[in-house]
Amino acid sequence: NVQKAWGYTKGSPNVVVAVIDSGITKHPDLDSQIVPGYDFVSNGSQSCSPNGSGDGDGWDAIPEDVGYEIDGSQKIVSWHGTHVAGIIGAAQNNWGISGIAPNAKIQPIRAIGPYGGCGADLIAALNWAAGLPVPGVPLNKTPAKVINLSMGTENASACDYGGGPMNSTGAALAELKKRGVTTITAAGNFNTDANDSYP
Repeated sequence: NVQKAWGYTKGSPNVVVAVIDSGITKHPDLDSQIVPGYDFVSNGSQSCSPNGSGDGDGWDAIPEDVGYEIDGSQKIVSWHGTHVAGIIGAAQNNWGISGIAPNAKIQPIRAIGPYGGCGADLIAALNWAAGLPVPGVPLNKTPAKVINLSMGTENASACDYGGGPMNSTGAALAELKKRGVTTITAAGNFNTDANDSYP
C-alpha cells in the first residue's frame, strides 16, 4: 500500500534515517539520498571482531560495504545495507525502484563486517547515529530521527543489559527513545519469541 501512503507523505529531506547495517555501495537510486555516515566495524586487532573488518582499518568515516573474499581471489559484496537503504529511501528518478520515503535522507552506518559484528560496535553506532558523543569519533553533524536495524539474533545478549548508553544496547536504546529517536529492529527472523531477539 505504499502508493496510498505517498498520498499522505513521501518523507521529508529534513528527516535522516540511519541504516545501521553492512554499509553501502554506490547506486544511482541512492547517491543523491545520502548524508555522511561512519564505519564502526572494529579491525582484527579488536577482541570483538577477531576476523577483521574487511577493509583493514577498523573505525573510519567510510561506511562502504567492502564485501568478503571467496577462495582468496573473488570479492563478493552482500548488498544487504544497500538493499535496506533502497527499500527505505530510493529516489523517485525513473531508475530501479522507489523507496517508501523517497524524500528522506539516508545515513549509512556500517556495524556488520564480512565476519559479523559485535555489541560494542553496535552500541557506538547507535549513539553516533543519534548525535551522541562517541570517544575518538567526530560528532555526527546530521543526527538521525529514525534508526533502522535490519538485523537480529535468536538469543538475548549480555550487551543488552546494565551500564550506561555506551555500555549496553538496552541503555543506548532507552537513551535514544528519551531523545525522541525512533529505532526499528528486526525480530522474529528465527521464528522464536521476539522478546529473546537481540538487539
